[in-house]
Amino acid sequence: MVDNCPLVPNADQEDMDGDFIGDPCDDDIDGDGFSNGQDCDPMDGSLTCIVFFYDADGDGYAQCNGQTQCLCEPLGKFTVSDCSEPDCNDGDATVNPGAEELCDNKDNNCNGSVDEGGDGDSDIDNDNISDACDPDMDGDSIINELDNCPAIPNFDQAACDDDGDGNACDTDDDNDGVEDALDCMPCNALMYSGAEELCDGIDNDCNGSVDDGFPDSDGDGIKDACDIDSDGDGVDDAIDNCINTPNFDQANCDDDAFGNACDLDDDNDNYPDNQDCEPCQANANPGMEEVCDGFDNDCNGATDEGCEIVIIGSVFGNGHESASSVLGINLRQSLGTQSASGTSTNGIYTLRAGAGSGVQK
Repeated sequence: MVDNCPLVPNADQEDMDGDFIGDPCDDDIDGDGFSNGQDCDPMDGSLTCIVFFYDADGDGYAQCNGQTQCLCEPLGKFTVSDCSEPDCNDGDATVNPGAEELCDNKDNNCNGSVDEGGDGDSDIDNDNISDACDPDMDGDSIINELDNCPAIPNFDQAACDDDGDGNACDTDDDNDGVEDALDCMPCNALMYSGAEELCDGIDNDCNGSVDDGFPDSDGDGIKDACDIDSDGDGVDDAIDNCINTPNFDQANCDDDAFGNACDLDDDNDNYPDNQDCEPCQANANPGMEEVCDGFDNDCNGATDEGCEIVIIGSVFGNGHESASSVLGINLRQSLGTQSASGTSTNGIYTLRAGAGSGVQK
């Protein structure tokens, strides 16, 4: 018999792999191609060393073209044995094939896209950046934090009701409780179907008519309640003493709040104009007592009947001197003898009724 280990005692001539080299002197006892020092189990041909890849960032993934060691177990940073999904950045633990995509301007999941989000994530502006990561998701050049419609492009940022939502994404722009689709004027809270019609120059109730139900005295198409010149006389209502009756001259005998054109008692003597013989003279009406003033005070058709005329400061007698009465009526003394009563000590003379036929106004 030939000794399979001539230099090493091997009494039972054990040769596990049958290579005619006895186990005590065989560098690869199990014949698996790995030396006993590299073999994870030198006595088991099915257990050899494992190739481990270098994982620099410790995220469990390695760059498969990097350093390797054949080991029975992980050692140091040689920890990755499966390199079917290589790490696209072995210097960043947040980047590897198994990572979740983050909004950090990196290709976290190593799929070749940056900040694209997960499967099914939306990208409104189609810029290959998921909306969750896009600082301007609608692409209107206004960042999401300042955009009143972050998901709908609205460059003008118009917002009728200033409620924080722009018109582009607000279903009730004017906040009147009626959705824009049913509102005849979505940006005016005073106009919607069912609103009370006001006199304000707009179609409040959305029935197609403006200020319907309100009068328009001057027929100018602007209702009286909102017309600054309701009667169209060129005088604004604010200063017109007859708002609904044209009166260009603004005549007003009694200086009250109403002009003659719309005042039923122009002289404010408590007699309507249609019963007053002098509508603009407060001292002439059917209830007045006749006085010597040159008016038909009692409206009986006669003036100053039964009056005595007082002449002040005049020598009165057979002369023909003129003077004026207390009320300023011009008097002329006719030629001839006139009889007078009273005395002349104080220069006041009184003519008896009918005595001075030549005395006239």
